[in-house]
Amino acid sequence: MLKADKGCPLCHGIGHVSNGSTGYRKCACLVRNQALEYLGPFFSHGDIPYLDSKGVPVDAKALLGRNLVFVNPFMDWFKAFGKHFLVENDLKLTHKLKTAYDIAQVYYADQGTVQEMIQLDLLIIMLNAGPANASYGNLLEGLIKDRLWQDKPTWIYSRYELYSEHFVKEYQDLGQLIGNKPFDSMKLSNPKPKVLVV
Repeated sequence: MLKADKGCPLCHGIGHVSNGSTGYRKCACLVRNQALEYLGPFFSHGDIPYLDSKGVPVDAKALLGRNLVFVNPFMDWFKAFGKHFLVENDLKLTHKLKTAYDIAQVYYADQGTVQEMIQLDLLIIMLNAGPANASYGNLLEGLIKDRLWQDKPTWIYSRYELYSEHFVKEYQDLGQLIGNKPFDSMKLSNPKPKVLVV
């Protein structure tokens, strides 16, 4: 269990501070400790870039419930982006980060079902991050459609443009599904880091 800083001048080690007449909120020292433990080796708490498609810092809550496609961001940056989103939302979302290969392994091991992944609050699929396989497109298309049917948001990471020759060859018609509404594309190929103060 994460603890507040004993010498914190704001909460004096309790972990919560007054939030006016509405009650209490987490102290910055507790949020910082949570972020540092959860973010792991990718970024320290002061170096987390969290930008919208125009490079402007945004509130993580603005992305709750949205289906997103991230085209060509740096891999480490993208992972930190996802982790920061979860930290900002108190890690309460059931979630998994999977490659197409991971999903195929679950599908074949679980006798043709990925029901566990359909029920997740958020599924993040890393495309082009594992061995290529011509069957990925159909498998992922079914999974994404099932999640859309249940109003479960899915985030897609791709190193390649959705209609590029490489993407179409590896994922067939998947680009048509995720390249249109209700998915929003975020092109974040070379973001300038912004500082998150916690």
